[in-house]
Amino acid sequence: MAVHVVYVRPMQVANNQIVDKSDATISQMTQASMEIRVIPDGDVASSANSPSIKDYLVAEDAAGFALAHMDNTMIVTKQ
Repeated sequence: MAVHVVYVRPMQVANNQIVDKSDATISQMTQASMEIRVIPDGDVASSANSPSIKDYLVAEDAAGFALAHMDNTMIVTKQ
């Protein structure tokens, strides 16, 4: 049985894009809000580009993985 474990954390997001505070303009930061996003993991293709939790779970479902556990720090899916 294959298992994927990814971690989540709050990230600044504007227009559905992650905002890097070190590169952001004042305008970008005023439009940004905090969202819980998946931290990219090179071993889990569905986690690329810090997707939202919903987008991550949809991608995992398409890859044949089902949700096994989710809490405020991690998501576990299994085949």
